[in-house]
Amino acid sequence: MNKKFSKKDLLEIADSGLSDMTCEQIKALIEKEVEKDSADIDVDYIEFCFNVLAMKQSGESLPSSDITIKSKKLIVRKVLLFVAVFMIFIVTTLTVSANVFHFNIPKEISFWIDGNAKTDINLKLADTTADGYALENSDLVKELGTYGLSPITIPEELIKENTQIIKIDNITTEKTISTDVRIEFNYNNSYGNLGISQYADDYEWTGELVSENVLSGEMIKVNGMDILIFEREDSCSIHYKDNLTVYDIYLETDINNARLFAKSIK
Repeated sequence: MNKKFSKKDLLEIADSGLSDMTCEQIKALIEKEVEKDSADIDVDYIEFCFNVLAMKQSGESLPSSDITIKSKKLIVRKVLLFVAVFMIFIVTTLTVSANVFHFNIPKEISFWIDGNAKTDINLKLADTTADGYALENSDLVKELGTYGLSPITIPEELIKENTQIIKIDNITTEKTISTDVRIEFNYNNSYGNLGISQYADDYEWTGELVSENVLSGEMIKVNGMDILIFEREDSCSIHYKDNLTVYDIYLETDINNARLFAKSIK
């Protein structure tokens, strides 16, 4: 970054105290600001931090912190926020993906940090009761019933002609705790799998579910339930819960196909 700074810019840098911080400390400030809700992100502050970071990384001399100036309050530019933040990240050496700003899931349910989405394992604040079970007469749901899974709410795309079931495995280890089934399939010629765990009781688990290398995340309402969709570079995952039954879907497809797949849950 070959930006030339005016005397005023240098005085503001000195006044901020950033000139005395290490590159890692400045990066931490940027990451902390990015973690806020999109409406609260101060793009000017992020850009200011990046300017100081760029100077430090290029070896330019920074002003002494004993120079003072009355700083003006930085104005948050809400218009074109995503575009502005995207451009800032493009021109820096940080490796944070711009797509992460599309993470439209309440923090209490799931939040993004360091490339990973961390989700409440119990989905306490999500809607986890299906409106109905429209596919109960399908051959696939009837077969799942032979393993002890009932009721079941799955994507209708699973039983359409564009999906071929590869195999269904009963992976239950302790039925007094849960019945577990894994389905492997091809969806539009792309690999996918669905894991279903139906618990015998309403257990209170501790910890969080971690989805790695997440580029974006969103929550949609389907069949009365909150459905979480996470996008990665080469795949997507879908996570939802209906009472005592938890569903995890993996799809080697893009976010648009994953969203279509999720919206067919009945």
